[in-house]
Amino acid sequence: MGKAQKTREFFLIIHLFVFYYNSQVDLMGNDSEEFVNSVIKGDSDTVRSLIVDYGFVPLRAIVPRPEELVYRVSKVDMALMDHLIIRNGLDVAAVNEGVMRRVVTDSDFAADMLASYLARGFTLTPQSIKVALRKCDQATLLALRSYMPDEQLRPVAEEVLVDNFGPDFVFSSGLFSFLQYNFEISDAVMARALFVNPGAAASSSAHRQSFSHDTVVSPAKDTFTPAANHWTPEHEDSPISLPRPSTRCFHQPKPTFPWRSILVTYGPDHPFTHACFTDTLLRITQTDGAVRPITYEFLAAGVQFTPVHVKYLTAIAMRSSGYSVLLAHDLLERLREQVSELYDEEGDGAWDAGYDCCSASQVKDGGADEGIHKDGNAVMGDRNCGEIQEWIAAFEETLASLPRLKPAPRDGDGGGDGGADGGGGGPAWASRGKDPAFPAAWFGRDMAGMLAGLKKVLG
Repeated sequence: MGKAQKTREFFLIIHLFVFYYNSQVDLMGNDSEEFVNSVIKGDSDTVRSLIVDYGFVPLRAIVPRPEELVYRVSKVDMALMDHLIIRNGLDVAAVNEGVMRRVVTDSDFAADMLASYLARGFTLTPQSIKVALRKCDQATLLALRSYMPDEQLRPVAEEVLVDNFGPDFVFSSGLFSFLQYNFEISDAVMARALFVNPGAAASSSAHRQSFSHDTVVSPAKDTFTPAANHWTPEHEDSPISLPRPSTRCFHQPKPTFPWRSILVTYGPDHPFTHACFTDTLLRITQTDGAVRPITYEFLAAGVQFTPVHVKYLTAIAMRSSGYSVLLAHDLLERLREQVSELYDEEGDGAWDAGYDCCSASQVKDGGADEGIHKDGNAVMGDRNCGEIQEWIAAFEETLASLPRLKPAPRDGDGGGDGGADGGGGGPAWASRGKDPAFPAAWFGRDMAGMLAGLKKVLG
C-alpha cells in the first residue's frame, strides 16, 4: 500500500468521525489512555461513555493488561460486559485466562459470581482452577464444585499437590493439609508428588533399606552422574558415594517444611517418611550451609536408622566441618543405641541371655524358622537375623574402606604413617585446619564395637 493510499484512508476515517460525532471529535485525544485512566480511577461515567457511546474495545494492541481492564469493567457493571461482548465484539477467549484468574481470587468469589461469568462465555481453565485451589478456601472450593464434578476437579488438585513438592516451588504446609483434607490423595499420587523417581516407591520394604536410584551424587559437590559410574571425589580413593536425593523438594529453599509435613501426616513407619529421613541426612552432607535439616525430629518421632545410613553418617563427618562433625558424632551415638538393642544382654533387643540366633550359614540359606535351636534355645526369627546380617555388611564395608585412604601430613608434620588417634598422618580428608581429625578414634571404635556385638549374636 502506497503512501498516497494510506493518506486517503486516513482522511476518510476523519471524515466519518466528523460526520457521526460532529463537535465531539477530538483529533488530539487518546481514547485508550483515557479508558485506562478512567478504569483505574473508578470513573464509571467515562468508562460507560467510551464503551456504549463510542464502541471502545480494550484490545491488547492498544491497552496494557486488557484482562485487568475487562475484569474491572465487570466489577463496575455486568451490563457493560454484555455491551463489550455483544455490541462491541470483545473476544472473550483472548482475555479468558487472565480474567478468570482474577475472578477466582476475588474475596467475594462465590457460586453465583462464577455463574455470571460462565454465562457470558468465560470458562474455568486448569490454570485458573489451580489458582483457586491455592487459596485454601472452603467457600472457593464449594463454588468450584457447584460447576465441576470431582472427576474433573481431582486431576487438577493432584497437579497442585505435585507442584507443591517441586524443586522450583516454595512448599505450603497449609495447601498440603487443605488438599489432603478435601481430596482422597492416594499413595500413588503422593509418590508422584514426593519422589524424583516414583517407581522407587513400589515396595515399602525397599524404602526401609534404600531406593532404586538411577544416579549417585557427590555429598560435597552435588554432582549427578549415571549410576554405572560412581562419583569420583576429590580423593579418588574415598569410598563414600551416596544416592541421589529421592525427594523432589530436596532443593527447595526450605525442604524441612515438606519433610516435616510428611512425618506428621504419615507417621514414623511409612515409606514416605523414611525417604524424607534419608534425605535429611543427605542434606547435612551439602556444604552450602543453607539448611539445618530436621533429622532429630524424625528420630524423636520414632524413625529408625537402617544399615544404608552408615555411609551417610560417614559422609557427614568426612565432607563437613565444625557443627556437622559434632552432629555426626551425636548421630553415630544414637545409631549405636539403636543397634545395641540387637545384642545388648540387658536391653530389650532381639537377643537376650540364654538365647541363640541362627548362624550366618542359615541366614545365607534362607534363615531359620521360629522354633527350637539344636541346643534347645529359642531361635531368632528370619527378619532379625537378616537385619543383623545387613548391619554387619554395612559396618564391615565402611571399616574396610577407611584404611585405604591416602595418608596426608598433619599441620606441622612432614608426613608418615599414622592412625586416626593422631600423630604422623591420616586420610587425605582428615586434615581440615583446626577441625578435629576424621575419622577420630571414636568413629572407628564405635563402629568396630557395634560390629563385634552383632557378630557375637550370630555366634
